[in-house]
Amino acid sequence: MVLDLAGNIHVVLLLLVPVTTLVACLTRPRRMPSLKRFTFSLLGSALLMAVMFIFSHHMTLEGNAVIQWVLPGISLFLCLCFLKVDRERRTAAALCVVMMLLLSQQFDNMVRGPFWTGNPDFPGMAKVKTNSLMQKLEISEEAKSMAGETFPEGWLRESPLVERFDFLDDLDWPVGQEIQPVWHSSFTGLYRTRPIEQDYWYPGGPLGDAAERLDLKDRAHPPPEN
Repeated sequence: MVLDLAGNIHVVLLLLVPVTTLVACLTRPRRMPSLKRFTFSLLGSALLMAVMFIFSHHMTLEGNAVIQWVLPGISLFLCLCFLKVDRERRTAAALCVVMMLLLSQQFDNMVRGPFWTGNPDFPGMAKVKTNSLMQKLEISEEAKSMAGETFPEGWLRESPLVERFDFLDDLDWPVGQEIQPVWHSSFTGLYRTRPIEQDYWYPGGPLGDAAERLDLKDRAHPPPEN
């Protein structure tokens, strides 16, 4: 319920920007912009959106804000173009910039947590760590010398491999994720995730063949040590 509330609040704040901008442009004194004013408004808004794109793009594998700065950017353009009173125009423009930063930061904070993602195609950090382990088991010099040795199927942390590779001594407990679209996902780019406790599974067989098939399987994690 709390998580749904966080997503709904994000939607409300996101819609608040263009709605209030349209209301202001329709109800407050307005002007038809000159070519100079139109160009200035367009270039100013586009420049700010370009800066937001550069600083937010590829900040995290969990997805990047887009609509969160596009809508405020369009609203900024409308305010600069059509609001006639200088004080109202400056105030509205400042609020659009603040909301652009606020919404982008809110999106970033949500997807960096354990319950939201902005990239439903990203398999999660647990899979990334699994791939990293596979590479170590394939390319290390010790692994190459053991490529033909056979090891039994089972949990990697309980495998004889732990005694042969130092980097397996302190394995973390991976947490996978199940993607759950919500009603606003196509608009906000936010998807709910359900954490799934998992562990690394060695498929059995010769190390040279099995390392590339290292996998994740659901497994309850032990309680944290006090």
